[in-house]
Amino acid sequence: IGTEADLEQKMASLRTSRDPDGSFRTESLFCNGGSWRETVRRLMTDSHGVVMDLRSFNRQNRGCVFELQTLVDFVSVSRIMLIVDSRPGPAQTDVTFQQEIMTEAWAHLAVTSPNHSIADPVLRLVDAAAGDAKAVGFIIQELEAL
Repeated sequence: IGTEADLEQKMASLRTSRDPDGSFRTESLFCNGGSWRETVRRLMTDSHGVVMDLRSFNRQNRGCVFELQTLVDFVSVSRIMLIVDSRPGPAQTDVTFQQEIMTEAWAHLAVTSPNHSIADPVLRLVDAAAGDAKAVGFIIQELEAL
């Protein structure tokens, strides 16, 4: 994806229905350096719900900061779930840092954000420490409830 037209074409071609076996197809979008941010924003806003994996998110591994700001700017918090891991180890999420980033994102919230009128936002955190299968089951249940 290099241009707005490329993005529009790809978005129109994405499958939104289940495959015959009941699963959803995994699709890859390859973007150049100038188009990935708009592509991420479109995927977020066009999706039923957004699940973001923040396992290993910490001060040294902060690659998701743009995506977190974009989430609160364009997606209602009721449609967002963040996966964290409270287990000590390399995948542990620095929840304090994550909260700092979210507080900063909220302080710079776009005036057009669907979250602009929410006084006390609550983000759903899914702790994967209980195991991936349990976390996935919970996520599916929550997405179906949206």
